[in-house]
Amino acid sequence: MERLGTVLEKELSRPATSLARPTPPESVKSPPPKPPTELERTRMLQSVGVPPLLWQAEMSHLDPSVRERILSDVMPQRNGLFYGNCGTGKSYAAAALLFEVQLGYGLTRGSKQWDAGYAWTFDAAWANVPRLMRELKLAMNNKEDRPDPLKKLLHAGIVVIDDLASEYSSGWSAEQIFLVVDYRIDNLMPLIVTTNKTPTELHEADARLASRLMSLPRIPFDGSDRRVK
Repeated sequence: MERLGTVLEKELSRPATSLARPTPPESVKSPPPKPPTELERTRMLQSVGVPPLLWQAEMSHLDPSVRERILSDVMPQRNGLFYGNCGTGKSYAAAALLFEVQLGYGLTRGSKQWDAGYAWTFDAAWANVPRLMRELKLAMNNKEDRPDPLKKLLHAGIVVIDDLASEYSSGWSAEQIFLVVDYRIDNLMPLIVTTNKTPTELHEADARLASRLMSLPRIPFDGSDRRVK
């Protein structure tokens, strides 16, 4: 099995792709895409790793002040850092934004989907950081061929890195996250990061990674944990 680090080096050397929708062939007269059905929406979100609890997330359900900042500051470049206490709606907002962005790029970049007319898919990836770290360690320790968990995060049209927090306690874990964040920011690729850490706490834990994250538009999520009643 090729070492994970070697595979990652190869992926980092590949040219970045653009999220821009291609121009369909002149011979293809695709009608405007219909809004996805609820079943299509669920399948799309499930396929990229969004947790079931967030499959019904919608921008219209966000706090008006938060929604306005996301639309004005985050939506233009599809980049953002959502930070705040546990249970304040960061992941929910990230899932809602992910779906909203994909509606704008809903027809896939392959000609087969253009020919089909109404084919909806996601060019996206969702990574819960604690789970991602476990998958990376399994990939490193397993002698059988396993897909590189970071590959999709490097090349997907838009990526959400969810729940970035305790991983700062491990230098190795922080380095894996830095590779993805650094690559996507350098190549102007959409990236949303959610964390329970404040900007100050991020900087104290890892100044290099925090410096990269601070270049993203920052959206604070205030309030207490809504999951605790």
